[in-house]
Amino acid sequence: MKISLNWLKDFVDIDISPERLAEILITAGLEVEGITRLGEGLDNVVMARILSMRPHPNADRLTLCSVTTGDKDHAIVCGAKNMKEGDIVALALPGAHLPSGMKITKSKIRGEVSEGMLCSETELGLAKESAGIMILPEGHGGVTLGNTLADALMMRDIVFDINLTPNRSDCLSVIGIAREVVALTGKVLKRPEIKLTEGDFDTSSSVTIEVLDPGACPRYTARVVKGIKTGPSPLWMKRRLEASGIRSINNIVDVTNYVMMEMGQPLHAFDLGLIGGDKIKIRKAEDGERITTLDGIERVLDQDVPVISDNKRAVAVAGVMGGTGSEISEATVDIFLESAYFKPSVVRKTAKRFAMHTESSHRFERGIDPNGVLEASDRAVQLILQVAGGSASSKPIDIYPKKIAPVNIEMRVSRAKSILGLDTDIGSVVEIFKMLEYGVEEVDADRIRVTPPTSRVDLTREIDLIEEVARLRGYDSIPTTYPKVEAKAGERDKNGALQDKIRGFLSGNGFYEAVTYTFLSPTALSPFLPPGVEPIRLLNPLSEDQSVLRTTIIPSLLEVVGRNLSYQNENLRFFEIGRVFPLPGDEEGEKVVVSGIMIGLRYQKAWNLPANELDFFDVKGVAESLLEMAGSSATFVHDETIRFLHPGKSAVVQADGLDVGILGEIHPDVMERFDIKGRAYIFEIELGGVTGLSREASFTHIPKFPAVYRDIAILVDDHIPADMVLKATKGVDPLIADVSLFDLYHGEHIPEGKKSLAYSIRYQAQDRTLREEEVNLLHEKVLSVIKENVGGVLRG
Repeated sequence: MKISLNWLKDFVDIDISPERLAEILITAGLEVEGITRLGEGLDNVVMARILSMRPHPNADRLTLCSVTTGDKDHAIVCGAKNMKEGDIVALALPGAHLPSGMKITKSKIRGEVSEGMLCSETELGLAKESAGIMILPEGHGGVTLGNTLADALMMRDIVFDINLTPNRSDCLSVIGIAREVVALTGKVLKRPEIKLTEGDFDTSSSVTIEVLDPGACPRYTARVVKGIKTGPSPLWMKRRLEASGIRSINNIVDVTNYVMMEMGQPLHAFDLGLIGGDKIKIRKAEDGERITTLDGIERVLDQDVPVISDNKRAVAVAGVMGGTGSEISEATVDIFLESAYFKPSVVRKTAKRFAMHTESSHRFERGIDPNGVLEASDRAVQLILQVAGGSASSKPIDIYPKKIAPVNIEMRVSRAKSILGLDTDIGSVVEIFKMLEYGVEEVDADRIRVTPPTSRVDLTREIDLIEEVARLRGYDSIPTTYPKVEAKAGERDKNGALQDKIRGFLSGNGFYEAVTYTFLSPTALSPFLPPGVEPIRLLNPLSEDQSVLRTTIIPSLLEVVGRNLSYQNENLRFFEIGRVFPLPGDEEGEKVVVSGIMIGLRYQKAWNLPANELDFFDVKGVAESLLEMAGSSATFVHDETIRFLHPGKSAVVQADGLDVGILGEIHPDVMERFDIKGRAYIFEIELGGVTGLSREASFTHIPKFPAVYRDIAILVDDHIPADMVLKATKGVDPLIADVSLFDLYHGEHIPEGKKSLAYSIRYQAQDRTLREEEVNLLHEKVLSVIKENVGGVLRG
């Protein structure tokens, strides 16, 4: 909110610098975001009269002007054509720095001396566009030759930009800020003196009021002013509104805005001649009822929207904005002035629904003073009579069936001392509330009863009053204290420790950690869902691209890869540890998973490294090593049903016999959907399943006795996994210390439908050296078990 210092001085004497005043307001909880000095830089722009004009001898489009500032004549070269001899203009003298950034110097233009520049409103920062130089009307108040433009146009002011919290609606006015300054500086508040001469007709003789929706409008007041003359507002009113960020429209509308800024009470003026009939109703809108508001937009209403209407139609959306067809114009002679209190929740709902945030709704939403409604109406009528003439009705209509009374709140001084840590007594606390013009009564040596004004809608509890004490004493006066707690180093739980290990492992293997949103677009997630299944949608998504909860991190990583490839980053490896969400009806709930993606070459390009592309076994190795690092043994089961993976290169990851994840190559159709060329390999492992299975590391003695190695080549059916043969071999006898696959062969001398698997078997005992006979017996037993379990035979 913008507050004019000149305006503020009407209500409180201020004898400190603007910077000091800002500091005081900040310590009281009113954040001053900036101070703007209006009229600065225009000291060398003065009022001048054009004495004569003649064509420039060396330029057809330029004019030589002789102007006077009263005590001196100046020769000026000008390119504008909209002025004439005798006009009063704004002359920028050498040394002037204009708001546009232009610095004025004495110069020669096409051989003729120019001792300054005649300025347009655009160059002076008074308008965005202008048709020529600025010409002031003869007899304009404050216009004296030689006088500065800033003084002539009453432009000098200092404006505070104050950021208010939503609960401080009482400060959404100049008087509200003045009340704070009074309490903080000990000055006296000077209220505006309201005196008006009433006409010889009652308000009710011109219009009747019927409040049909008292829940939305607890109080409604009305007056009529007849015989007004609509026109421009006086300069002082325009300048104060402009300093507050409000554009001048005409004297009647400007008065309503002026009183709103001064007293915090929104008002609305209707053209009485355009109101259908002689009755104003405050009612609920009808379903399908339409109104075109002053912003030119037609709104379709229903019964949740309160409106102001005449006998024929709605003429305003209550508390938010007026409608076309009854607005003030140059033809307006008689006006109907509304000043009301609308329920904050009702106005907030309406304004949010129609996205109509106005100065009026901003105040009604936060709560205005219901008992200041009539005073603001009288102040507006006083100013209307002053700037537009006319005759005001007597006996204003005031419908206020249930008066809203101030609340009484008890506060314990001891409680305030305990919470704030301030050394204070009951006398100083009472004095604080008196400075704020609150009613205050001492109940006993520790308790006081405080009655805040109804303008302070935020004060309802004891803690609110304690905050007032803190504000007025100054937040900077509250001593700094530290809690008496034992310092203790933080400890990671089991899940956090596992995640840290995984991050370290994957980072050490060339992966970069990605952090993505848990929201996705339905399009990106659809390939990863079962057919016909919809994910959980957000009720209020930021956009359609972030409207559903992800069930897997893989599409997020694919988007990351696609984005990096578009920046010509190649050979990518990313991982993310994050939450995924269930499908509707799934009772398992959220899960924490680690997902990784690999694309490109196995090694970065180098002269001594092969340019081999990544394949399925690279991602399998990463997943296997990751689970081993986490303390679990990994197995992989081929699964062709994972629809977003290549059917021949996909597997379910198992840890100690339980399914904990998946891995494989992304299906080409999915790659095309994400506009990614090449082959991408992914893994996704649920950390909850891994954490529960992880085992403590165990120690094994270094063997003291030599091992015996035997190789074996087995013919098996193509569909038999190599891991099945390996497990069958390992389980034959404890003396088989290790089994590893070192060759897979299809081709010559291998029957169709068969494959050759070659394994190296290490036989070793911990307590002796194995004899040749023992190893031979074990080797025969291995062949027998393989034949029995998987149908394998020794390759000839």
